[in-house]
Order: sequence, then structure tokens, then C-alpha cells
Amino acid sequence: MECYLHKYNILKKLEIIFSCIALIQFLFICAINLTQMEYHMGFDASSYYLKSIEMWNQKSLFIDNWQEQTTLYIDSPVPIAALLYGIINNIYIAYGISNIITLLVILVIFISILRTVEFNNLAISLSLCLILCPLINISFNNANDLGYISCMLTSAGYYSIKILICLIVIRSVLGIINKEKIKALMIICFILEFISSISSGWYILITIICPLCIYCVYRIFKTNSIYANPKILYLFIFSSIILCFIGKFISTAIIGFESKDSSLNLITIDKLWDNIGSIVLGYIELICGLNSSAQVISIIGIFSLIGLGMFISIIFLLIISMNKIKKESDSKGLILPLIIMLWNLVMFIVLDLKYGGGIFENRYLIIVYFMNIFIISHYINKISEKSIINISICILLLFLSTVFTIGGDYIYLSKTKSLEDYHSIDKIAEEFKIKNIIFLGESVRLLGRDYRVFNPNVISKAIDNYNTIYHWGDYTYYDDNLEYDKPILLISNTDDFNSMPNYFKSNCNCVFENSTFNIYYSDNYKFDFTSSIEYDESIQYPYSPGVVIQNGEILDDGSFYSDGTEGYCYFGPYISTPNGLFDIELNYNIIDQERKNDKLHATFDIALDNGTQILSKKELDTESETIILKNVRFMEGHTFETRIYTPKDLHIKIKSIKFTKLD
Repeated sequence: MECYLHKYNILKKLEIIFSCIALIQFLFICAINLTQMEYHMGFDASSYYLKSIEMWNQKSLFIDNWQEQTTLYIDSPVPIAALLYGIINNIYIAYGISNIITLLVILVIFISILRTVEFNNLAISLSLCLILCPLINISFNNANDLGYISCMLTSAGYYSIKILICLIVIRSVLGIINKEKIKALMIICFILEFISSISSGWYILITIICPLCIYCVYRIFKTNSIYANPKILYLFIFSSIILCFIGKFISTAIIGFESKDSSLNLITIDKLWDNIGSIVLGYIELICGLNSSAQVISIIGIFSLIGLGMFISIIFLLIISMNKIKKESDSKGLILPLIIMLWNLVMFIVLDLKYGGGIFENRYLIIVYFMNIFIISHYINKISEKSIINISICILLLFLSTVFTIGGDYIYLSKTKSLEDYHSIDKIAEEFKIKNIIFLGESVRLLGRDYRVFNPNVISKAIDNYNTIYHWGDYTYYDDNLEYDKPILLISNTDDFNSMPNYFKSNCNCVFENSTFNIYYSDNYKFDFTSSIEYDESIQYPYSPGVVIQNGEILDDGSFYSDGTEGYCYFGPYISTPNGLFDIELNYNIIDQERKNDKLHATFDIALDNGTQILSKKELDTESETIILKNVRFMEGHTFETRIYTPKDLHIKIKSIKFTKLD
């Protein structure tokens, strides 16, 4: 049998097949990035595309009129896409090219890492297959996919730049250990670490720099010498740590942004085993081996079982490879990926990253998957044609990667969304020359977020109800009612439309209907989605966000009518105080004519920190329809509310509260 295998040069043929699969899949990924982006745009992806557009329009990485998500986006393909958008004026192609460039650099760096540790062509070609395998669960959903393909290969590429930075760090360390001249690479590495720490906080420090420290300690104990590590390696790690801290400081203290890492929580000891189990399930889900709704004897079930087989194969090869790596000397840094993998798994075990779900968020495990690829490649690098078992393992990996490549590509293309609704909205917006569209209700929220990108010349706002807007990676244009006074389109289903007060429905005429939503035209923009007082002149309405109204109702003219119940009928919005001096004017009407000449005992005041401090207070005047609190001084570091108290049986109409900035 040995002669038979040697005669037909099986390993060389497998190398060629793996290389062909990797090349074909890379070309396919290029094709979908250039032609399919708009047909697979999801909830979070639309935010990344929109941020690219806004970066170009404002010519800045740190843009105005924007509410962030979990990062500042600058350690993602967004900045590159912004530049390309300025050239080709098509965000889908621009972002697709940005994804291709990022992926190409990832492949080059990963190949360079494998070459540095002298892996053969078979190991490299297999690695490329595993990196480029789309790994799509059959339950793939365009609405908001956060799986491997969307994080690394296409869509928004949420983690592609982060993983690239990690690989560059590894390549730099291997270069230092092997005494290569890599000053240029180290400078690039420092710049990218700094940028990522501004955008994503401690991600690079925790994910890759901390295990480097452990790696240095390991080398000292392994060689029994404190001189085991080159001095430049200590300098590299120290510089990286300092840059991460500086970047984090700039993000929080200067930019005023807190990344997601600021809210990470440690688990309690009783949740330890549950968390370990969720990580295992998350990893199985990452490589398509988990679909809780599938029956075993079904296409979905069989596909999931093959994914489970992929997971078992990876674990088996990891155990064998780790044992071999530990027995070898670390002259070329082979132990580093193993330490990175184990460190991240330990971190994930003690952190709560399920966000209320039962399964660990698998996108965090992508760095572990990449280290797994490296470790498995080490095993493949050592095999020979003399072992039928080794050849069988290679053929099994070939089968699994082929199934998931073909299956994943098919699933992706089969989930293409229709753009018919977008074109219908476009046609009506152009007909009425609309520059502002409101998408009301959960049923059209995704449509509204996607349409921001589909037609960037129109401001689109997805709102939950008449005074609650869903800003999550979104611009804030026209949030203030004073910013816009032209006609709008309101898109909603019938039930959500009818749930609004009559004030918002008046002057709305239905101009389009289909089975999903109706489009209403209004010549009057009545919505107000901010209670901010940052402007020179700001107005808060009874329906402004954060304002609480009780013991009454909103009338057809938009004012609030109190029903005569004693107590505070109006309070809020509980927002942060800016520095500044203000005049604050209440516009109101006394409804009870017989009490026009009486003392009302109704008050209007400004209070800080849930009423613990009152800055200014006046009684409502029966002879006037306005009352002004003059020269109210706000200082940063508090929250404020405006409050209106009415005695029993007093009926008033509250129209608005106007803030005029004096300095």
C-alpha cells in the first residue's frame, strides 16, 4: 500500500485540489462582494455602509450627527470603503472592494506566518480552504447575520480588520524571534493597534497582547533562562500596551465614546459549567454543526451533522497537534498560536458573552478558529504518504471543506432579498420630491434602516412609535423638529399607523398600499425625536423623547390636555445638562374660564438629578399664556427635568417648552 500511495503522489494531488478549491472560493467571494452586497444587507451591516457614506460626505473619521454602536468603526473596512465610495459613488461596490482588499491582506499575512514556521504547500493550501470556507448555517438570515461569512468574508466584515491586526501582531513576533528585519511591519502594527484601541477599546490588548506576555514567560521557563526573549520583543509588547492604553484614553476622555468592553461582566461561579457548555455550542454553531430546530433525518439535519463531524475532526486534530507542538522546541514560535487559543478560551469562560441567549456569541470565537487552523496545519505539515490514517484525514478534510464551501455558497445565494419595495418607495419619494421618510413600527424597521443606504439622498428614520426612535448606528439628522419643515412620507402598516395620536395622523394621505405596508404623504413634519438643548434655540413638546405626560391626553393640535388630577402632569426628559445659561419658556393655556382670576397654585420648575435640586420655579399666571424662567445656569455632570404641577380640578393645555441659550 505504501508503494501504491507513493506511486500516485497522493499528497501532491491533494495539495493541488485544496489550492483549486481555495482559488475558486476566493473568486466566488470576490464576485459576491462586487455583485450581491445590496441583496444581503442586514440590520447592522446597513449601519456600516451608512457610516462609510457619512465619513466621505463629512470628510472625517469622527463624524457629527451620528450615534455609534459598539465601536467607532475605524477598525473595520469602513474607512477604506469611504474612500472608495468617494471615487466610484456606489457604496455596495465600494464596500465589497474594501472587503476583498482586507481578505487578500489577511491571506497574505497568514501565508507569511505559515512560511515563517516552514509549513509546506499542502498545509498552506488546506489553511486557505478553511479560511475561505463560508461556514454558513442553513438558517442564515439576511436580517442580521453575525456568523463567520458576514464577519470575515463579505457583508460588513465586522471582525476582518481586528483579525488582520491579530495576525500582523503574530507575524511581527515571529519575525522578532527569527531575527528578521521587520521594522516597517512593526510600525504598521503599532498604528493599527492604536487605531483599534480607539475604536474597540481593549479588544487587541486582551485578545492578542496579553497572551504574548504569557508566551514570553513560557519561553523563560522553557529555556530556564531570563534571556530567552530578545529585548526587542519586550519593547514591542510594552509599546503595544502603552498604545492600547493611550488609544482607550483618547476614546473615552477626548472623543467621549465607551466601547462594548466597558460593560463586560464576569460570570458567577455557579454559571461556570453553563458558560463552558455555551462556548462549545457556540463553536459548533460557528462551523455549522448546530441547528436546534432541525430534525436529524432532513437536509438541514444532515448538513448540521456534517458540521458536527467538522467540529469533531477539528477537536481530534487539535489534540494530536497540540501534543506534537508541546514536544517540539519553540525556536520558531510554534507554541504562540496555542497560547493565544487557550488564553482566549479562558477569557471567554469567565466572561458573560451570551447576551441573554443560551449559546455563546460565536463571532468572538473567530480568533480561536484561526488559531485552530494554524495548529491543524502543523499536523498536516508533518504527515507523509506512508500513513493511510493521515491520508484518510486529509481526504476527510477535503470532503468537509468541499461540502461546506458548495453548501454555504448555495445557501448564501438562495437567501437573496428582493428590492421591489425599495424601488416602490424610491418612485414615490421622487414623485413628491421627498427628503425625509419615517418608517413607523417594527414591521418596517429593517426596511427603513436598509433604505438609508439604498437611497442616501433621502434621510430615513426608523421609529418604534411617534416619540421613540431606534438609533443604533444611525445618523441623527432632522431629529429636532426645528430642523425640517418640508413634506414627508410615513411608511407603516395599518395597525401601527392607527396607534398614533390623531395629531400625527392628520394631514396624512395614503398614496401607496401593498400587503406589507402603506405609504402616507404629509405636508407637515410634526415629529420630534430629541429633547437636546445643545442648540441656540430648542423646543420640547409633550411628545418629545423622555418627556413623561400623565393624567391627560395629546390633543389634535399636538398640545397636552390635563384632566384635572392633582400632581405632576408633565416631567422629564432626564437628559444630561450642558454648560450654559438659558431662558426657559413654557407655552400654555388655562382651560377653566371660571378660574382665570383665581390663584392657581400650579407651578413650573427646573429640577436636577431626579428632583434633588430645584434650579428655578414659578407659579403659572392666570393672566398670561407664557411663563419664563430666566437666567437658568446649567453645569455639566447632572441630569435635568422640567416639571409642571397642577392642583385638583385645574385643566390646562401645555403646548411646548422653549430653551434659548444665552451664552
